[in-house]
Amino acid sequence: MRRLIFLIPLVAAALAAVLVVLNKPSIVPSGNDRRNAVSNTSTPATNANDNSGTIPGGPSGRDEVLKVSRLFSERFASTSTERPTAHLESARQFASSSLQAAFDRIAAQPSPQPGESVIVTSRAYGFFVRSLSDQSERAEVTVSLRRTERVDLTTPVSYTQDINLQLIREDGVWKVNLALWGQRQG
Repeated sequence: MRRLIFLIPLVAAALAAVLVVLNKPSIVPSGNDRRNAVSNTSTPATNANDNSGTIPGGPSGRDEVLKVSRLFSERFASTSTERPTAHLESARQFASSSLQAAFDRIAAQPSPQPGESVIVTSRAYGFFVRSLSDQSERAEVTVSLRRTERVDLTTPVSYTQDINLQLIREDGVWKVNLALWGQRQG
Protein backbone atom coordinates (compact mmCIF):
# COMPACT_ATOMS: atom_id res chain seq x y z
CA MET A 1 0.00 0.00 0.00
CA ARG A 2 2.85 2.41 0.83
CA ARG A 3 4.42 1.77 -2.57
CA LEU A 4 1.15 2.66 -4.28
CA ILE A 5 0.84 5.90 -2.31
CA PHE A 6 4.46 6.73 -3.17
CA LEU A 7 4.02 5.93 -6.88
CA ILE A 8 0.86 8.00 -7.44
CA PRO A 9 2.63 11.42 -7.19
CA LEU A 10 5.49 10.18 -9.40
CA VAL A 11 3.11 8.94 -12.09
CA ALA A 12 1.10 12.18 -11.86
CA ALA A 13 4.26 14.29 -12.26
CA ALA A 14 5.40 12.23 -15.27
CA LEU A 15 1.95 12.51 -16.86
CA ALA A 16 1.91 16.27 -16.27
CA ALA A 17 5.33 16.62 -17.93
CA VAL A 18 4.13 14.65 -20.97
CA LEU A 19 1.00 16.79 -21.24
CA VAL A 20 3.04 20.00 -21.08
CA VAL A 21 5.25 18.79 -23.92
CA LEU A 22 2.30 17.61 -26.02
CA ASN A 23 0.30 20.82 -25.45
CA LYS A 24 3.19 23.14 -26.26
CA PRO A 25 1.77 25.88 -28.53
CA SER A 26 2.53 25.38 -32.17
CA ILE A 27 4.26 28.04 -34.21
CA VAL A 28 1.93 29.26 -36.92
CA PRO A 29 3.72 31.77 -39.10
CA SER A 30 1.64 34.17 -41.11
CA GLY A 31 1.57 34.29 -44.88
CA ASN A 32 1.37 31.56 -47.49
CA ASP A 33 5.13 31.13 -47.97
CA ARG A 34 6.31 29.26 -44.88
CA ARG A 35 9.84 28.46 -46.04
CA ASN A 36 11.42 31.10 -43.80
CA ALA A 37 9.26 30.39 -40.77
CA VAL A 38 11.10 29.99 -37.49
CA SER A 39 10.09 29.56 -33.87
CA ASN A 40 11.30 31.39 -30.78
CA THR A 41 14.17 28.91 -30.66
CA SER A 42 15.54 30.31 -33.94
CA THR A 43 15.74 26.89 -35.55
CA PRO A 44 16.75 27.21 -39.22
CA ALA A 45 13.86 26.63 -41.59
CA THR A 46 14.13 24.75 -44.84
CA ASN A 47 12.45 24.99 -48.16
CA ALA A 48 11.75 22.34 -50.78
CA ASN A 49 13.98 24.10 -53.33
CA ASP A 50 16.92 24.67 -50.99
CA ASN A 51 18.63 21.98 -48.97
CA SER A 52 20.97 24.34 -47.13
CA GLY A 53 18.52 24.92 -44.24
CA THR A 54 19.61 28.52 -43.80
CA ILE A 55 18.02 31.87 -44.35
CA PRO A 56 19.90 34.52 -46.33
CA GLY A 57 21.80 36.88 -44.10
CA GLY A 58 23.68 34.18 -42.23
CA PRO A 59 22.90 32.74 -38.82
CA SER A 60 24.23 35.68 -36.83
CA GLY A 61 22.37 38.26 -38.94
CA ARG A 62 19.18 36.23 -38.83
CA ASP A 63 19.44 35.59 -35.10
CA GLU A 64 20.01 39.27 -34.39
CA VAL A 65 17.06 40.30 -36.59
CA LEU A 66 14.79 37.79 -34.82
CA LYS A 67 15.96 38.91 -31.39
CA VAL A 68 15.36 42.60 -32.15
CA SER A 69 11.99 41.77 -33.76
CA ARG A 70 10.82 39.80 -30.71
CA LEU A 71 12.00 42.32 -28.12
CA PHE A 72 10.61 45.31 -30.02
CA SER A 73 7.23 43.67 -30.76
CA GLU A 74 6.55 42.42 -27.25
CA ARG A 75 7.38 45.80 -25.71
CA PHE A 76 5.71 47.96 -28.36
CA ALA A 77 2.52 45.85 -28.30
CA SER A 78 2.14 45.78 -24.49
CA THR A 79 0.25 48.91 -23.48
CA SER A 80 -1.57 50.45 -20.55
CA THR A 81 -3.84 53.47 -20.15
CA GLU A 82 -2.14 54.15 -16.82
CA ARG A 83 1.13 54.95 -18.62
CA PRO A 84 0.14 55.62 -22.25
CA THR A 85 3.69 56.08 -23.60
CA ALA A 86 5.49 53.43 -21.50
CA HIS A 87 5.45 50.98 -24.41
CA LEU A 88 7.23 53.55 -26.60
CA GLU A 89 9.88 54.14 -23.95
CA SER A 90 10.39 50.39 -23.56
CA ALA A 91 10.68 49.71 -27.32
CA ARG A 92 12.82 52.80 -27.99
CA GLN A 93 16.18 51.04 -27.71
CA PHE A 94 15.21 48.73 -30.60
CA ALA A 95 13.93 51.55 -32.86
CA SER A 96 15.82 53.43 -35.57
CA SER A 97 16.51 57.12 -35.13
CA SER A 98 13.59 58.03 -37.44
CA LEU A 99 11.18 55.78 -35.51
CA GLN A 100 12.46 57.24 -32.24
CA ALA A 101 11.60 60.71 -33.60
CA ALA A 102 8.05 59.48 -34.33
CA PHE A 103 7.86 58.11 -30.76
CA ASP A 104 8.92 61.54 -29.46
CA ARG A 105 6.15 63.25 -31.47
CA ILE A 106 3.56 60.83 -30.06
CA ALA A 107 4.84 61.23 -26.49
CA ALA A 108 4.67 65.05 -26.83
CA GLN A 109 0.93 64.93 -27.53
CA PRO A 110 -1.41 65.45 -24.59
CA SER A 111 -2.40 62.24 -22.81
CA PRO A 112 -6.05 61.18 -23.12
CA GLN A 113 -8.29 61.86 -20.16
CA PRO A 114 -8.39 58.99 -17.69
CA GLY A 115 -11.31 56.69 -18.30
CA GLU A 116 -11.53 52.96 -18.10
CA SER A 117 -8.33 51.07 -17.36
CA VAL A 118 -7.06 49.04 -20.34
CA ILE A 119 -3.99 46.80 -20.11
CA VAL A 120 -2.72 44.79 -23.08
CA THR A 121 0.09 42.25 -22.71
CA SER A 122 1.72 40.65 -25.74
CA ARG A 123 3.99 37.66 -26.36
CA ALA A 124 5.62 36.70 -29.64
CA TYR A 125 5.00 33.10 -30.69
CA GLY A 126 6.09 33.00 -34.32
CA PHE A 127 8.22 34.79 -36.86
CA PHE A 128 8.18 34.94 -40.63
CA VAL A 129 11.30 36.38 -42.21
CA ARG A 130 10.07 37.94 -45.46
CA SER A 131 13.48 39.21 -46.53
CA LEU A 132 16.92 39.64 -45.06
CA SER A 133 19.96 41.11 -46.76
CA ASP A 134 23.21 41.95 -45.06
CA GLN A 135 24.34 43.74 -48.23
CA SER A 136 21.43 46.20 -48.35
CA GLU A 137 21.24 46.14 -44.54
CA ARG A 138 17.45 45.69 -44.64
CA ALA A 139 15.07 43.04 -43.36
CA GLU A 140 11.32 42.48 -43.21
CA VAL A 141 9.79 40.27 -40.53
CA THR A 142 6.22 39.44 -39.54
CA VAL A 143 5.88 38.69 -35.84
CA SER A 144 2.80 36.81 -34.65
CA LEU A 145 1.70 37.91 -31.19
CA ARG A 146 -0.64 36.44 -28.60
CA ARG A 147 -2.29 39.42 -26.92
CA THR A 148 -4.42 39.60 -23.79
CA GLU A 149 -6.56 42.67 -23.17
CA ARG A 150 -8.18 43.51 -19.86
CA VAL A 151 -10.64 46.42 -19.58
CA ASP A 152 -11.15 47.50 -15.96
CA LEU A 153 -11.95 44.37 -13.96
CA THR A 154 -13.62 42.42 -16.76
CA THR A 155 -12.54 38.99 -17.90
CA PRO A 156 -9.44 39.23 -20.12
CA VAL A 157 -9.90 38.75 -23.86
CA SER A 158 -7.17 36.91 -25.76
CA TYR A 159 -6.49 37.14 -29.46
CA THR A 160 -3.65 36.95 -31.97
CA GLN A 161 -2.34 39.75 -34.13
CA ASP A 162 0.59 40.13 -36.50
CA ILE A 163 2.89 43.10 -36.64
CA ASN A 164 4.93 43.65 -39.80
CA LEU A 165 8.36 45.12 -39.19
CA GLN A 166 10.90 46.70 -41.49
CA LEU A 167 14.38 46.69 -40.02
CA ILE A 168 17.54 48.51 -41.06
CA ARG A 169 21.12 48.39 -39.87
CA GLU A 170 21.97 51.63 -38.12
CA ASP A 171 25.55 52.04 -36.91
CA GLY A 172 26.04 48.29 -37.40
CA VAL A 173 23.02 47.33 -35.24
CA TRP A 174 19.65 46.03 -36.47
CA LYS A 175 16.84 48.48 -35.58
CA VAL A 176 13.11 48.56 -36.36
CA ASN A 177 12.37 51.37 -38.82
CA LEU A 178 8.65 50.76 -39.43
CA ALA A 179 5.92 48.78 -37.65
CA LEU A 180 2.52 48.08 -39.25
CA TRP A 181 -0.29 46.21 -37.50
CA GLY A 182 -2.09 43.31 -39.14
CA GLN A 183 -5.72 42.36 -38.54
CA ARG A 184 -6.76 41.16 -35.10
CA GLN A 185 -7.70 37.44 -35.13
CA GLY A 186 -10.06 35.88 -32.63
